[in-house]
Amino acid sequence: ELKPGDGFDVWLDTDATDPGPEYRASWVADSDILGLYKVTTFAGKGMLVDCPGFRVRGLLGEPRTTTRVLMPRPCLGNPHALRVSVLADRFVGHRAVADWAPGAKQFYGLVRQG
Repeated sequence: ELKPGDGFDVWLDTDATDPGPEYRASWVADSDILGLYKVTTFAGKGMLVDCPGFRVRGLLGEPRTTTRVLMPRPCLGNPHALRVSVLADRFVGHRAVADWAPGAKQFYGLVRQG
């Protein structure tokens, strides 16, 4: 269930010759916090990328909600393929709980265009 304040970072590896991420899409549910950043590692914020078509959509309070992230390929340098890693954060009481998929700083398999 998506709740206000839930935070997400989607790390994108668009360069197969460089093992780390090149971009980070970041947002907080039910807030104005939203951005696409050019990065060199999993650490640090990165540099904001101007991407007018970048959008995130999800329904708060709905069980099994799917959040859709829309990023035009030109914002990512028009890659032919990419890999994705996801970090979700939620505050439970006074403690932040983080969940990585597929694992901490790991990427899902390569997804090709088309």
